[in-house]
Amino acid sequence: SKAFTPARIRGLSRQIREIAVGHLEKLDGRDHFDVVEEFTTRLPMDVISTMLGIPAEDRDQVREWSNAVLHRDPGNPLPTEQGLAAMGHLHEYMQAHLAARRKRPQDDMTSVLAEAEVEGHRLTDAEIRGFVQLLAAAGNETVTKLLASAFYWLDRHPDQRRLLTNDPALCENAVEEFLRFDPPSHYQGRVVKREVTLHGETLPEGARVLIVNGASGRDERKFPDPDRLDVRREIDVHLGFGYGRHICLGASLARMETRIALEEFFSRWPEYAVREGGARRMHSSNVRGFAGLDLEVAVS
Repeated sequence: SKAFTPARIRGLSRQIREIAVGHLEKLDGRDHFDVVEEFTTRLPMDVISTMLGIPAEDRDQVREWSNAVLHRDPGNPLPTEQGLAAMGHLHEYMQAHLAARRKRPQDDMTSVLAEAEVEGHRLTDAEIRGFVQLLAAAGNETVTKLLASAFYWLDRHPDQRRLLTNDPALCENAVEEFLRFDPPSHYQGRVVKREVTLHGETLPEGARVLIVNGASGRDERKFPDPDRLDVRREIDVHLGFGYGRHICLGASLARMETRIALEEFFSRWPEYAVREGGARRMHSSNVRGFAGLDLEVAVS
């Protein structure tokens, strides 16, 4: 939480927009591109790298390692050989990066973690490295998939896309609707610590439970007409980022990244279409989204 203070996140707004604009400007003049490969997979990892203080010249390599760690082959929930190798490279890189920050702290999250105390003790290298690698993965895959899903569904609902292009201020609310409608994280695994009865069913202590939080966004008791995408829908709460003490630390950052990405994309391409056969689902043990999404855009 010390690394995700509201002030620190707000201070990233300008940098996030610069990163987004930098990637989108490279696509100017092209009539088609894979928005996942060229944009949604690049923006989040570059933002995380900026927060961690990873030099610009290393970010492509760090992103490739992170993506390799997350990749799964169809039908196999285990990491690939390439993923395991990438995990080792990422471990070595982050260890060296942390050592450099311990010697010479800078204004970045790695330095904050290196100096932080939790319950009276300084975090160890292993604790910081584990958190940083988790952050690099979680902050990468979720926003990548949320953005790609948003582009996919807005192609299927052009009336909703036009609402956003006509009134960019709606992008902030639209992020909440996408999290309700098709979140990147659809379920969580938990172990029951004590016997509990829910909805007439008793779960014994030690039972393994799959909590399908993605289904909550389609609960008609909470959301009228839940299968309809509505970027103007009023949403007071959803479970896309968890709830209560289990809320995602990076929720405000993810919201900001997604909103800025939509604003900048639609300022260039208010009209686009997913190419036939251009939507390719990813294979993952716990994340839903696209590995590729080929778009056709109008060249100005």
